[in-house]
Amino acid sequence: MKHYLLLAGLFACVLSASAQTVGTKPNVINQGINPMTQTDIRGKFINEQRVRDMQHDNLMANKHKPSRSIVVNNEQWRNTKIVEKDANGNVTGTTEFEFLDNGKIKSQIVNYYTDGQIDGGYMITHEYDDNGNKIKEVVSNMVAPPNTYAKTQETVWEYNDSNLNTLYYYLNYDETGAISYGYKSVYEFDSFGHTTMQEESYYVNNEWKPSSRGEWKWDGNYRCMSLRLYDWDNTTKKWQSGNKEVSEHSTFGRVNVVYGKYDWDAIKQDWVVNVESIEGYNDNGELTLNSYLENSGGTYSGWRYNVDIISEQYRTIHYYDWSQATNDWIETMYGNEIYDENGNIATSSLYYSDNMLRSTSEYTWEKFNIGTDVYPDCYIVGEASEWQFENSLVGKDMGNGIVVWNDVTIKNGEMFKFASDDWMTFDWGTAYDGEYIPFDQPVKLTNKGMNIKLDMEGTEMTFKSISLNVLKGVVAFETYPTSVGSPEAKRVNIFANNGKIVVQNAKDVKVYSASGELISTAAVTPVEKGLYVVKAGGKTVKLNVN
Repeated sequence: MKHYLLLAGLFACVLSASAQTVGTKPNVINQGINPMTQTDIRGKFINEQRVRDMQHDNLMANKHKPSRSIVVNNEQWRNTKIVEKDANGNVTGTTEFEFLDNGKIKSQIVNYYTDGQIDGGYMITHEYDDNGNKIKEVVSNMVAPPNTYAKTQETVWEYNDSNLNTLYYYLNYDETGAISYGYKSVYEFDSFGHTTMQEESYYVNNEWKPSSRGEWKWDGNYRCMSLRLYDWDNTTKKWQSGNKEVSEHSTFGRVNVVYGKYDWDAIKQDWVVNVESIEGYNDNGELTLNSYLENSGGTYSGWRYNVDIISEQYRTIHYYDWSQATNDWIETMYGNEIYDENGNIATSSLYYSDNMLRSTSEYTWEKFNIGTDVYPDCYIVGEASEWQFENSLVGKDMGNGIVVWNDVTIKNGEMFKFASDDWMTFDWGTAYDGEYIPFDQPVKLTNKGMNIKLDMEGTEMTFKSISLNVLKGVVAFETYPTSVGSPEAKRVNIFANNGKIVVQNAKDVKVYSASGELISTAAVTPVEKGLYVVKAGGKTVKLNVN
């Protein structure tokens, strides 16, 4: 009977579905009574559909709109207890873990058992900072069962604002609770996150005794100096030995140690030269100092010359040898050079140190056409052009490799480079991210370097001209003078940045040491740590360079 009822029900459902599909023939409306055309019917349908859409929109507007944030419940399993048993089922040890709400371990307690009784164990506790970094770990051994502990080791970590580890140390404790041994490491970093110092110490005789100290200097991402000091004398508080190696990039406007190796003099507490090669350049990239010094078994030998550029037509070159007698450089000769209006040397005279003439030379120059070098166009290409080489961004060829752009507006923080459209012939950028580029004076770029970003106060700046020597990568950004009333005119700024003293928007720059010695007239001056006085643009500022 149930089967018949089920079949009857299924048959009724089929009839219902069939009726919905086929339906019955609708009644025909009398056209005389309701003269509605086919077009009128379609319009009525569209209007009714609009009403239904509006009703739906109103309904949805009143509903709560869900957040579009993605929420993930990060659930993970954590082992909270371990019980160890022997072959007979007797408990031999337990380990219990306690966790913080964020899943990091808070403590770990280990117990050992004999005949069902706790007879030993240890405990480890952990602490964290707000960034989730572990800042403390304490290990304690059980001294009296079941729950009396004594601290045996404590480890501590500290971090700077960039979340970099600046301090790590641990201390071991004996049964009396006194410190028996310890190790400590301190770190310092530059603004780019590079390690600039690490000092290691050991805890001996109730005080920290340094064991080694390392220091590093960086030019962008390039490590240009490293040193290590050893054998600390805790009585004199002085290092007894060490070594240093320097290899700096050649940079305009400063003296560069191209390569140097040094040993630490414990008596003088200073570095002594093994090998040192030095080059110095002025702001225009002209070599003004070249020096080489070598130590062979305690005996020094070397040579040096420096160039005094008095004017475009006249310069003097001084030649030196290293003197064993005076333990210093002594001048052996000097020469005078005179240049013609084309920049070619015309005459030179060489003198001994006692001003006695050694020789003279006269030079004759002729111009020869040895062919013409043709290079592709150079563009300013960057974020403003979506890194596309547009015709409006081609520099004007001024001859001899000089390319100029006039009235160029660059936005603050906008990245760009100087390049040819093959990215091979020209590709000039900076040595490292964030390198400071002064305005109104030449600055050397780097081949295949980093993207350029200009430091400015406003949202954008319009330059009167940008001049680039595409063969040497020397560029100058010429600003409009303040008297023009340009909205981009900037005030004089004097500040220290990454081991350099920087002066913006002033040409009369003078940088003095704390003793009053004039050490630089450049807009960007690399300096050692210390106090300096800077005079520029009618301002006088004291800077403490760290």
